[in-house]
Amino acid sequence: MIGEQVGPIGEDWSAIRLAARQVEQATGVAFGEAFWQAGEEGKRVQDSEPPSRALSVFRQLAPTQQALDFAHALQLAWFQEGQNMNALATYEALAGRFGMDVAEFRRRYQDPQTAQGVRQEFAAISRMGIQGFPTILLRVGQQGYVVARGYRPYAVLAEGIEQALQQAAEEAGQE
Repeated sequence: MIGEQVGPIGEDWSAIRLAARQVEQATGVAFGEAFWQAGEEGKRVQDSEPPSRALSVFRQLAPTQQALDFAHALQLAWFQEGQNMNALATYEALAGRFGMDVAEFRRRYQDPQTAQGVRQEFAAISRMGIQGFPTILLRVGQQGYVVARGYRPYAVLAEGIEQALQQAAEEAGQE
């Protein structure tokens, strides 16, 4: 949720609840009781900027594989544990669990340049026509290809990757 979409979860809770149930059915992954409770209370503000900023900082300070693990921890923090994803303390605790220098994490998180970089990423994503998440992109050279929008079983995801690679090869052959 960015821009005008940012707001209390209660404003869209009926649609979010339905989508979450569909995710549970499709994936077999259960959302946590704390998430459901936060949704029912309806007051928690949904804003993609703070967790995106936290992930941006983490990527600056950690190896790629750890960044993937941190992204997973962000998902668990909200969808399993119902943590406040607008609170810096949430991200500081996660950074600490990953052995990161929490003071340096905080400094970078609060740096206006970090927020500006995240806004630029959001703008780039919007220019690519991406409106929903998860969306998986494959980058080949300087070109990006949409591989999947929304949850997809592995076989569908693998097919999307193959199609994107084939398209990239065809485009490279035309140059």
